[in-house]
Amino acid sequence: MAMVTIANVSGFIAIAVLTSKPVAGRTVQNSIWPTLLQSDAVALKGVRKRVLAVTWIQTLGIPLIGIAGVVTPLGLYSSVVAEAGSDQVFEYVKDAGPFGIATPGRSDIGFCRRCGAFVPVLCPGSTTPYNLDGNFSQGSISMPQGYDGHIPKDRFEFFGSGINRNSDTISGVWDIDWRNYNYRQDKTQNIPMNNGSKYVSGAYSVIDNTISTDKVQIIEGLIVDSKGRGIGFRNHTLPLEVHMGAQWSEDILFTEPETVCVPNNITLDFTLAETDNINSNGSISDLRITDRGGFFSIGNNATDAQEDIDIHHRAYVAAWINNVVLMWYFNITNPGKWDAPGWPEGGWSYLNSEQGRTFSVGTDRSTPVFQDRLRSVQLFSDFLQLDSRDNIKSNLTFSPSMQSNPFNITRDHFELINDWCQWFKSNNPGTISTIALGCSMVYGVAQSLDSKKPGLANIYDAGSKWSIPLYSCATASKASIKTVDFKLNGTGLADLRVLAIKDKIYDNQGKPHWAVEETNMRLLDGAPLWGLVDPDLEPVANISTIQREYLYLPGFVDPLGWASISVQNMPAIDFHIAATSVANQIGKNTVFQTTDYTGKYNAAMYAKWRELSKDPVGTAQILNLVWTDIAANAVVGTKGLGGARLETELLAKRSDSLSPNGSHKVVLYQSRVLYKWPYAIPAFLVILLILAVGVAALFSCFASGFGLKSISVVLERTSLGRVMAAVAYPYSCPPGLKTKEWITAVGNRGINYSGQFPRETDALIVSASASQEESLGNGGAYTPLQQVGN
Repeated sequence: MAMVTIANVSGFIAIAVLTSKPVAGRTVQNSIWPTLLQSDAVALKGVRKRVLAVTWIQTLGIPLIGIAGVVTPLGLYSSVVAEAGSDQVFEYVKDAGPFGIATPGRSDIGFCRRCGAFVPVLCPGSTTPYNLDGNFSQGSISMPQGYDGHIPKDRFEFFGSGINRNSDTISGVWDIDWRNYNYRQDKTQNIPMNNGSKYVSGAYSVIDNTISTDKVQIIEGLIVDSKGRGIGFRNHTLPLEVHMGAQWSEDILFTEPETVCVPNNITLDFTLAETDNINSNGSISDLRITDRGGFFSIGNNATDAQEDIDIHHRAYVAAWINNVVLMWYFNITNPGKWDAPGWPEGGWSYLNSEQGRTFSVGTDRSTPVFQDRLRSVQLFSDFLQLDSRDNIKSNLTFSPSMQSNPFNITRDHFELINDWCQWFKSNNPGTISTIALGCSMVYGVAQSLDSKKPGLANIYDAGSKWSIPLYSCATASKASIKTVDFKLNGTGLADLRVLAIKDKIYDNQGKPHWAVEETNMRLLDGAPLWGLVDPDLEPVANISTIQREYLYLPGFVDPLGWASISVQNMPAIDFHIAATSVANQIGKNTVFQTTDYTGKYNAAMYAKWRELSKDPVGTAQILNLVWTDIAANAVVGTKGLGGARLETELLAKRSDSLSPNGSHKVVLYQSRVLYKWPYAIPAFLVILLILAVGVAALFSCFASGFGLKSISVVLERTSLGRVMAAVAYPYSCPPGLKTKEWITAVGNRGINYSGQFPRETDALIVSASASQEESLGNGGAYTPLQQVGN
């Protein structure tokens, strides 16, 4: 398409200005030149005022035309503007950054599923033949044909059906892959997977850190909201025909962490002692719990005003139980009777605490309290280092911190906190209600209690006093569809920017349908399958569905939540559990914990954690950021406009719903010449003057009774050529001749106006030499000759 430039438009304006110059030429007799030369044309006596007004308006317009010719083009400028949306074809573009370099190509081997924590268990829908002696939990099982890990066709199609109904940009459960993977073969196993053939299992390795920036990052296969709001699955493609930029929107499947932290309103306070190694936990002395409201103002039950079991309530329950058990341990109150899983009954006969009261904990070199890092643990109040009831019965060595404890509080009491927070156990069957919720206690970064050194928050000095805030947190994972606004300012993935991520808006009938398996097996043996589904399809057996904007992902979070990635290829049901498990165990060595999330070896992260862990909202964001970073390094989306890696069975199902050739409506940006209208004021004034002169002249003529024919006669008879010819050739050009007739009669004759009156010449004007000879014949002097001309 031809582009119009500023130079083109400036030329058009110049032509328009030049076209006004003949008007000025035809009025030269009424211009400033006759005034300067004081010719007869400027005589004003006897001239009507209306004619004088028009004449002066024309004269004043001449400099205005010059000003307009200079000023008018100055308003031109070039800008990139959005055009109307049009369908554009998209094509895959590889990420040139670390994630793109470290992400291998996708395997052509499909998904596989293996259930059973300790012995193989049939996954939902499996048709694998087996022989069972006893039950799945305690008996023995044999499978003569091996373990078939393939996904049953009906489940595969059903859990992938929802994306047909929603959008060709929304990923489904089968569009999520492990970013890195391995090939496995179980040839030596008693019950080999897929009869000993090769299959894919997940692998995890750290590629890059997404926590260091607060921007939305576009990496290979994902959109990463680095403010801790999760990941969006997109195999990145870009429109092909983009020259000046483009903008468009897509609906994207996101999974995000949702964390709520509740302050325990107690702190771990300590003093840094004199030591040769100030950065070791051996430098901590006088470790004590300070009551800041968590003990003396606690209620005698864990319920709050909420009827629903929401995430905030579960975090609150964890904080309440933790503080109550600590109160029993320190004999702040008496426990009454507590036989889990019921609530403790009775007790609360006394309350021995107040604001600011401290309770000594005691330390040795193994106490897990540190001044130089952040930690999260699934065992609440692990700083007490309590033994389990079984160890106590076996007369094993007690923890050195067990110096009080009149009610024989053990590790088991604190382990029950997770059961109450999660609301179910690993031996419960997987359903739509068994949300993969992780609960943890977070030890915030130590805050200096020395008000005289506010700028030295991370400078450790012997004798300085510090305080670690404690929080009880609950984290769930949520899937939803979000609308993402993109802007492209180039041709590569580095030129793609996310303008906004918004929750998708639905009408009542348009909300997505989610489905979750009812597994009829323990959560420990495998997480339920979930996904977007088409409600018009007949559901498969043992499925629960719900229609709403989001789905809390099912599963069970335990310290080994990452273990299943190495034995199956089901990333969509495993990765969020692994990410939650790591976020609940910051500082513990796991297969995913190769990044230092404590901040001990990363000064920038430590400073960020120090500020965020000052309050429960910031602490929740820390866990969300860790979850997001783990997920970004663990998985990748394989679906995008223009193509995706799809299973063969599902490809035919999706083909009808996809836009042809992966096209999508895009707003293209083009360079356009625009104008700043204030610069056009002189040009508008010129136009107004021309209109005013024209209107005034017409009004004057018609007011005097002249019509168009009369005006034509006046113009002819006042023409300078006709006036002079009438004097010089009175018999050759009688009045009333038409223009062609007049030109034939006298138009080519010469006029000698050297005398008092114009005189005729005998010869036609042929050349300048002929004119000179004639003039020499009239007295020997040069006589000016003029061609009559109309």
